[in-house]
Amino acid sequence: ILLLLPPSRDNIKKLIEYNITPTVYNISHLILINENKFNLPIEIEIDTGIGRSGCKNEMFYKMKEYIKENAMNLRAIYTHLYDKNNYYNCKNQLNEFKKYKCDIKGVKYHIGGAYAICHGSEFLLDEIRLGIGLFGLADMKEIGCNLKPVLELKSKICDIIDLKKGDRIGYHKNEIIFKNDCKLAILNLGYTHGYPNIKYPKAKVNNKVCDIIGGINMMNCCVDISGIEDVNIGDWVDIYSINENDQNNILNLSELNKEYERDEFNMNNELMNNNT
Repeated sequence: ILLLLPPSRDNIKKLIEYNITPTVYNISHLILINENKFNLPIEIEIDTGIGRSGCKNEMFYKMKEYIKENAMNLRAIYTHLYDKNNYYNCKNQLNEFKKYKCDIKGVKYHIGGAYAICHGSEFLLDEIRLGIGLFGLADMKEIGCNLKPVLELKSKICDIIDLKKGDRIGYHKNEIIFKNDCKLAILNLGYTHGYPNIKYPKAKVNNKVCDIIGGINMMNCCVDISGIEDVNIGDWVDIYSINENDQNNILNLSELNKEYERDEFNMNNELMNNNT
């Protein structure tokens, strides 16, 4: 397992305990590992344009010499693609990356994941990092490579309740007062389980996409199943649909909430401008 971050004094013992391979791009990272007297595998990140992390030429060769002098376990060297859909920029990064030579025996090289695969065999070095490509979520249609989404999330209905016109549900921020009678399916799924508190959550019940209303709470959420027949406690509900055409497919949910975020960002900017 490759950690795309350098080690720190806070996590070095956990890295050792679970045999996690940290990224290094500074002499200080190597000194920290060496101080702990453990042959932890490491990988060097090269900055070929991402800017936020990685080392450049002079630091790389200093690190390489330190690794050789201290017999450290350099497993691989890699870089990040910063413009993954643009072949020409990726090719320039590949050419830059190939300039970093290492004479340590057995060291592997990798430049990217699913996007790199689609640019051709020249990007397939010793290894690849699949990332979200593993779940079929990398959006590569513009470079002519379509992946099938395979990420799916389900939850069971733990209760079904009937609410009348005028009843309310949810905390104050997400409060809903019903204008009509309503039937809700309660799921034991909330943000404590990792479900994000997004603006437009959806779920699929009996092949129909329904709204999750009243906000995402710590331990549960409520699905509006009004008008849907034959729904029972214990039934499975699709939170993230595997069907890429469904509104609650994770990519479609992401796009839906991006629009909300853009609108909210523009509104906040307008308010700031007015106040100024």
